[in-house]
Amino acid sequence: MESNPHAPSPIEGRIGIVIPVYNTGSLALAAARSARVALGSTENVIVVDDGSNDSDTLAALDSLREEGFRVIRQPNGGVSSARNTGIQQLATPYIIALDSDDEVMPEAPRAMGEILDRHNDVAIVTGGAFEVINGAEYLSPPPDGPVTRSAMREATLLAMASMFRRSDWKAVGGFPEGLSMGEDWVFWMRLLRAGGKVEILGSPIARRHLGEHQVTRGY
Repeated sequence: MESNPHAPSPIEGRIGIVIPVYNTGSLALAAARSARVALGSTENVIVVDDGSNDSDTLAALDSLREEGFRVIRQPNGGVSSARNTGIQQLATPYIIALDSDDEVMPEAPRAMGEILDRHNDVAIVTGGAFEVINGAEYLSPPPDGPVTRSAMREATLLAMASMFRRSDWKAVGGFPEGLSMGEDWVFWMRLLRAGGKVEILGSPIARRHLGEHQVTRGY
């Protein structure tokens, strides 16, 4: 029987990607499509429309539905609420919460998932990222040295596209809702407080588009 070269591999079936969207326009297309490429299908990609009202964003979401993505719409509740909504719909053991103005690098989910497979004491896998500013692309290196709660008190050292375990997300009560900013920092700190370690991938995990449109500015 001839194998299907486009079928997702077993490790890809263990990874889910949630993309919260709020008025980020066509950037949401690139985010979702990058997730499809990385996982090999749209099956474990959840797009959560957090009450967008921008026409470009709504058109992009319609396009994603036509491409087979699962798009969930909810009243605007903030980025943490949208992430939690999406993760609740997934049964995969490993999760990436990808901002809708970012793209996940094609090989990153597989590489991060393999680290979690091998190390039960690792709660988060992170890495550097490419940053796109005014059309120019720069490499932002990964954290220099161990990522601990003490180090995180000085700055947020973890990219949002870092991978974590769904069981840990559930154990700490999900992403904290109702915060105007810093919700990802609080989430990472809760995972580290529970005793998890951080592993740093040597290659970039995402491409971030920085500017006025940034997803955190909409919340």
